[in-house]
Amino acid sequence: MNYNSFKKTLVWFCRKHCGGNSDRLHGITLAFWLALESDAKLRIEWEHPFDISKIFSPRVVHVPWEKIAEGERDKVLLKNQLRLPRVNFEDLVNPKEWFLNSSLVAINSNQFFRYKLERLDGKVKNAWLPKDFELGCSFHYLFTPSQQLQDLYLQTKAAYDSFLARFDDPKIVSIHIRSGDQNLANVESGDLRHCDVDLFFKCAEVYEKKFEFEEVVWFLSTDNFDLKFESRKRYGHKLFTTDFEPIHTDKVEKGENALQGTLESWVELFLLAKGDALIMSKSGNICTS
Repeated sequence: MNYNSFKKTLVWFCRKHCGGNSDRLHGITLAFWLALESDAKLRIEWEHPFDISKIFSPRVVHVPWEKIAEGERDKVLLKNQLRLPRVNFEDLVNPKEWFLNSSLVAINSNQFFRYKLERLDGKVKNAWLPKDFELGCSFHYLFTPSQQLQDLYLQTKAAYDSFLARFDDPKIVSIHIRSGDQNLANVESGDLRHCDVDLFFKCAEVYEKKFEFEEVVWFLSTDNFDLKFESRKRYGHKLFTTDFEPIHTDKVEKGENALQGTLESWVELFLLAKGDALIMSKSGNICTS
């Protein structure tokens, strides 16, 4: 494929308040498939709270990284109707029509809209992936971790592997608990009550019984550091968790803490995905993992 021959460009952009990791991945995946359907280049402008190059690099040469030149910005048609709650996706019958008046179209959607893409008859239909695989496969096709993210992941994975080596090829139950999540009743200011949190661990025990005759370990990912500390005391012999306190990507200001917290959140997502069973808070991360 001669990528330089493409005359059209679809831009996914994030300049402020674009959602967390999962929201962004959903929107980028949508843009990726729409660019494929429209015979367009894909550009990604992820600027908030820091540039995307801090955490990811493009995996393939035909995903250009440069930003739109200032002179081109006036030509961009912002398809804001793609963003909830003002969704108006009826014009997706033929995305190529978006480019009738401009060679440059930008979207800032944080939704994936699989059911709409399934109606397209072009390249998307021919290249379509099984349900639940689109996000992960699209992510791995587009991105590779930055050196900083890769170093942090390998360092953390080494500690995780050392923990797993104490067991005989164990099954892994991954547990994701998000402070303030809708699944946790009466949670205020990130204060997790034991009676609610216990439901996650009881669910893990149910999975343990399903993995009968095999050793089982738990991996806990949460943005509540006190919960990590207390869970280590209760289940330390079979529970692994990091010393991270992940930060929601869209709820931080620019700065080193924002970058470090985001890097840590991606590392925990990568480790969550290694589980043989996933117990998740109600969160987009269930799709990301």
